[in-house]
Amino acid sequence: MDIRFFPEGAARAVRHWLDDVRRTAAAAASTECTAHSQIRLLRVLDRLGARDHPALTNLNFRRRLERECAQCAVLRSCDRWLASGVREGYEAFCPNAVNFSPMAEGLRLAAGSGR
Repeated sequence: MDIRFFPEGAARAVRHWLDDVRRTAAAAASTECTAHSQIRLLRVLDRLGARDHPALTNLNFRRRLERECAQCAVLRSCDRWLASGVREGYEAFCPNAVNFSPMAEGLRLAAGSGR
């Protein structure tokens, strides 16, 4: 919208309105993205058997995982991995692998020791 020809007061009001529309749209997109990323994160944790891992009680750690998923650039790779049914392979593409791998390994070791 070209607002150069509006009186200054009207132009300012239109600019504020457009800024509000952009912020609202960005917030809605962010919320939708966050909901999808949280669902994806839970599916990954389920696949790894780590959904109930004690580290997830740490709110900062859990938010870091959620933030990585929300900002992920390899969603298609993640979706293909989730659809594959295998547990291994996420390490090759997942930015959260550095966090998931120790969790999954710890659970495998605990299961093997009979704890």
